[in-house]
Amino acid sequence: MRPGTRRVRTRSCTAVIRDARAKNEIGVLLTNRPNFGIIVSQVNRLRKRLSRSFLSSPTFQLRSTMVSLRDVAEAAEVSAATVSHVINGTRYVSPELTARVQRALRDTGYKPNLVARSLRTQHSQTIALITSDITNPFYPGVAQGANSFSEQYGYGLILCDIEEDSAYEEKTAFWLQQKRVDGLLFTSIHMDSPTILALHEDRYPFVLINRKRKGLQTNYVGIDNRDGMAQSVRHLAGLGHRTVGFIAGPSLSTAAHERMDGFFNAAQEHGLEIHPSLVYNGSYRMDDGYGAVLHFLRVRPDITAIVAANDMMAFGAWQCLHRLGIEVPLEVSIAGFDDIPPASMGPVGLTTVRGSQHTMGRLAARLLIDTIEAETYQPPQQIVLPAPLIVRDTTAARRKRERLEKEPEVMARLGALLLQTLQQPIDKEVS
Repeated sequence: MRPGTRRVRTRSCTAVIRDARAKNEIGVLLTNRPNFGIIVSQVNRLRKRLSRSFLSSPTFQLRSTMVSLRDVAEAAEVSAATVSHVINGTRYVSPELTARVQRALRDTGYKPNLVARSLRTQHSQTIALITSDITNPFYPGVAQGANSFSEQYGYGLILCDIEEDSAYEEKTAFWLQQKRVDGLLFTSIHMDSPTILALHEDRYPFVLINRKRKGLQTNYVGIDNRDGMAQSVRHLAGLGHRTVGFIAGPSLSTAAHERMDGFFNAAQEHGLEIHPSLVYNGSYRMDDGYGAVLHFLRVRPDITAIVAANDMMAFGAWQCLHRLGIEVPLEVSIAGFDDIPPASMGPVGLTTVRGSQHTMGRLAARLLIDTIEAETYQPPQQIVLPAPLIVRDTTAARRKRERLEKEPEVMARLGALLLQTLQQPIDKEVS
């Protein structure tokens, strides 16, 4: 306030009039214009200040620059309906008009209102992939394949990791439904999953990837697990191996059961020894392969080859053999399953079965989006891809018992590793 000036106390117009009426001073009020003029002038100044603030705000700038379908239509010199058909693909539009509309879309920077579209079409243009262990290199390939296809057709992809927890799987699926996600992709369900049963009964769109739900016919994309494992066994049998250890997958996984069936059927066909001591139950983790080698060498030191139901367990077995001083494949051959990226990245490649993760992801996303957009109920589809054997550096012909010369040394290291295993956790990282 400048020196010599007096602060003017202002009140609202309504308050001034109300008090004047109470005192019967309406006539005075009407003649006392300076006070009322101060109020009006301050209100006007405040209105102008607020207007300038709003006009310069990001919200107003965004609203004022928002492009509508009508703006695009005017730029392309077509109707708004034609623009809508080009964007949504709901009707045939000639290539010439389509090119004009697409050029106008680029020039105007048009962005569709996804919330409004969701309310209008009852679709959010979003799907979700539910996986069990995102740290396993198998699953990123599936996610990349699903994302590449869904993005191509205007769908977003949400990735959820449930860590093999069936209760969390059910909560996650319910949460995604509440968020208006259009459909779900599953890579890790148990064969008795109640979540899948509920979705199936509700006819909610979903696709299972390389795992099935027992007793249900559902949309499914996977690989031929039995034949892939049988090829691995035939390969080892052809190299002369007869005492082969098998590292099985989780007991609640249909894919693990199929791979086990393929192993035993081919082992019986080619005369390999079949005995409970040559089977180790794992859960698709690297430390399972490590524990399997310790088990095999303790109860069956004559073993010459190991087949794992996935690559992570094969890497664990390989690491353990290396620490014991046993050479791969000169003394023990190893074969995995899935062909994850690390299987071919090192100087020594892992013999394995190709899992086609990227292709499975793309096909699963395509099947899910087709199901979502179908106008009538579509019967479930089953897509099974071939699973070829990829022979690399970890399998070789069985040799004479060269390891017998250093058997005492190996057994001494084995004892030390067994003791170490009891004292500290095993490194689970791929080496």
